[in-house]
Amino acid sequence: MAEAAENKVKELPAEKKVKVKLLVDTKNDVVLFAEAGKDFIDFLFHFLSMPIGAVVRLIGKSGIFGSLRNLYDSIEKLDDTYCIKPPSSSSSGYSDVKNRLLKPRIPSYSGTTEKSGGNTPALFPPELISYDDSQKATYYR
Repeated sequence: MAEAAENKVKELPAEKKVKVKLLVDTKNDVVLFAEAGKDFIDFLFHFLSMPIGAVVRLIGKSGIFGSLRNLYDSIEKLDDTYCIKPPSSSSSGYSDVKNRLLKPRIPSYSGTTEKSGGNTPALFPPELISYDDSQKATYYR
């Protein structure tokens, strides 16, 4: 029986090394150029696919997320030709990929359905969940 339990244990994947070449202006402490493979870029984009991307967008340019803000701004300025568009995507300004990275949908549960797990409070009000930036949110202290 001990052998059967041992056979079910999955091994973790081996460490994966990622190469990144940086050209750094040491005087101003700024990265001027970065050369990296697809794995590293996918890793960076993964940060914005988490709700952190929404938090960075909601806090705005005056927030405390220096490096994440820079990453967000760089992707915002990235030309659509560098983003892979799904076959069914419409040509409306941002590609679907950029929208998913820059303005990820935040799960919101009203607490009224069985799927939400009972009385779970909403994480964000509905107006913050949409892609529409024309409405500004109001915050109270």
